[in-house]
Amino acid sequence: MIPYQLSYGKTMTDKFEVFTDEQLDAEIKRRKKKEEKASRPVPLENPDFSGLIEVLEDTISTMADPEKFSEDDEHWAYEAAMEAVYGKSVWPWVNSRT
Repeated sequence: MIPYQLSYGKTMTDKFEVFTDEQLDAEIKRRKKKEEKASRPVPLENPDFSGLIEVLEDTISTMADPEKFSEDDEHWAYEAAMEAVYGKSVWPWVNSRT
């Protein structure tokens, strides 16, 4: 394989020989972190809290009746809060990190 020839006479292989493996690994990690930060979900401009309010009202109602109370209520509130702030499209990003 012929290394890519740079315009100033050096090959791409020559260019990388000035860096240690540790420096190259650090650069790869830095770029991945930058890429991940850029892909992070951002809050919606106009969040819709109606679903969260509904879930929380239901949670308060079930707390009043111990027979109806569920440990899952916290989970449903978390999901409703995430969707209210970030939208339903947040889940692929969240699931890729858990």
